Amino acid sequence: MQDISQLRADQVGPTRRALQEAIAALVAQVQDDVQQEGRASTRTATGAIVVVCVLGTLSVISAVAIAMRLSRQLRREVGSAVGNIRSSSAELESAADLQVSGGRDQVSAMNEITTTRPGR
Repeated sequence: MQDISQLRADQVGPTRRALQEAIAALVAQVQDDVQQEGRASTRTATGAIVVVCVLGTLSVISAVAIAMRLSRQLRREVGSAVGNIRSSSAELESAADLQVSGGRDQVSAMNEITTTRPGR
């Protein structure tokens, strides 16, 4: 082994230059790799954003479609219920009219019996 003080510049110079060139090449390669990976991650993130936007849009469209269908169905059911209530109301009114008419007939019959009864 040689002492460091005994090394000459002509012996160390070429090795030093080769080492610097290797380090510079390594740094350039790492920078290139970082840029390539950055572009790849940007593409992946863009794809993920597109997927999320598409799924969000589909969700909104589905929600609107479901809401419209439920609204139509509820409107039909409420209309049917209102029709049934009207029909029932008419039936109840008719039955009440019949009871009133029957009551009047009974009163009339009772009055006839009372007025035509002998002995009074």
